[in-house]
Amino acid sequence: MGLRRIEEKIAKEAALREKGAQVAMKELEQWIQHLKTMQKDLQKFEKKNAKELETNPAALERLMSVRRELGLPEQLGVFAAKSSPSFSEKLTGRGEFYEQLGLEVLELGKKHNADTGGIMSLGEIVLEVNRNQKAGYVVSPTDIVRTVNKLKENKLIANIRQLESGMRIVEFVDPGLSGDTEKILQVASLSPTGELSLDAFVIQTKWPLERVKVAINVLRDKKIVQEKKTLDGIRYFFKGLG
Repeated sequence: MGLRRIEEKIAKEAALREKGAQVAMKELEQWIQHLKTMQKDLQKFEKKNAKELETNPAALERLMSVRRELGLPEQLGVFAAKSSPSFSEKLTGRGEFYEQLGLEVLELGKKHNADTGGIMSLGEIVLEVNRNQKAGYVVSPTDIVRTVNKLKENKLIANIRQLESGMRIVEFVDPGLSGDTEKILQVASLSPTGELSLDAFVIQTKWPLERVKVAINVLRDKKIVQEKKTLDGIRYFFKGLG
């Protein structure tokens, strides 16, 4: 085959590939438009039948399965999971973003309740929320603080406590801390690992051993602290502090 014939063949194959790519792109655009139309129709349907859907569990479950198939959030009236608050939402603290974030924080507290006793440091919440986010997006500590404050205002969490160390503790349920148990938390918050030996608590608090034991036992009964057996003896670990 001559050079010219080879060049013509290559050019023809390239043109076919380009045409095929254009056809595929056109078909993809048609599918995107089709999905947008389906989403608009679903939005109209939900608006029209909102009351009936909320009182009919079977219909609502079927609707949620449709939403899952379309990649939509499983919440009535929500048609796009927002990754960041709008400017007006930042000013007012209102909007879908903060509602979603508030639910996520509450779920976090519920998830870890058994091994934190219902308390978590604000810093640990920030880290945990961001571990669950999509790659490339970070929820700012400021937005999480605003969300936690809103939860407290609406009495959805018990309290936000600031220790002498400066660490802020979110109490999802009231741990009933006394002066001694709060002091133990204060000492633990200064540890880089949130883990200390009994002797370390005695040294830091300057209390008699028995007083330290009583306070730690109270926190252990509330599941705020766990005992860990190590080669160096028993150490006390506060998971909620990070």
